[in-house]
This record gives sequence, structure tokens and C-alpha cells, in this order.
Amino acid sequence: MATPERINEIIEFVNMDAYTEDEVMTGWGVALDDAAPLPFQATALGNPVTVLAFDSDAHHGLRCEIQSQDIGRRWVGVDALDLESLPEAVRDVLEAFEA
Repeated sequence: MATPERINEIIEFVNMDAYTEDEVMTGWGVALDDAAPLPFQATALGNPVTVLAFDSDAHHGLRCEIQSQDIGRRWVGVDALDLESLPEAVRDVLEAFEA
């Protein structure tokens, strides 16, 4: 669980030089990209996956590209990822997004 200071730091980073909703959403994608080296292993809906990339915009929200033997390669909302399987820094960014 991120500290309130860490959450504020992430939110300030995301909003720096962002003037529109699209720019803010782009900032969240950058924050996720910076949070952990890609690709990394995680679980999505209880299934093992490799997280390949993050993306965000005002239309799609926060999403990630995942790959597994069962489903191949596809984009899903980050809410499909099991939080406990993610690197701590990625969890921190998602917690800040929720704040």
C-alpha cells in the first residue's frame, strides 16, 4: 500500500504539464510504463500472463497488452490484472489513479 506522500507524488507527476483530459490520461500511461520494466509476469483473472505494454487515453482508460498461451495477445483493462501479482510500483500507480 502506497503512502499518502507517494500517491501525491505520482499524481503530481501525471498532472505535470497536462492541460486536457487526454494529456492526463497519457500521463497515467507514462507513469505505468515507468513503474516496472516490461515485460513482466503477472496474473489476470487468475491466469498467468505476460504484461507487454501499457496504454491509456480518455476513450479506453487504462489498459495493458497481455499475452498467454491460452488467449494469445490482447489488450485488456488494467482492472483485469490481479493486483497482488503486480510489481509494487505498478500497484502504487494504480492506487494513485483510484485516488
